[in-house]
Amino acid sequence: MSPADRTACAELLRRLTQVTQTISASSELLTNSLDRQQLSQRIADETTRLRQAADLMAQGSVPPRLVAADRDLVAALHAFADDFNRAAGAAKQGDLSTAAGAMNDEATVRRIVEASQTIEETCA
Repeated sequence: MSPADRTACAELLRRLTQVTQTISASSELLTNSLDRQQLSQRIADETTRLRQAADLMAQGSVPPRLVAADRDLVAALHAFADDFNRAAGAAKQGDLSTAAGAMNDEATVRRIVEASQTIEETCA
């Protein structure tokens, strides 16, 4: 790996760590909501954080061999934010089943995990 790629990897891993910490912390808040109003607001907040996470991952340099993984991670974070946006509306209406289903997009979560793992393994 070239020195420039090592520098880009270090920056990419730093961004990925921030994104992972943000998602983990906010997910815990969802499970501790007291009522549908609070749940709806927390889901809306998580939607914003997911979009911010996608924007963060899209910034900065990326080693050429990780461009595809980074782009897929950004796209998956945006898709997950869209899922959460739908869930917020359902939760606000009291439809918790639909809200839970919207936030349980296994294919998108798998894309997030796989892209993250690719970045971590390549940059380690």
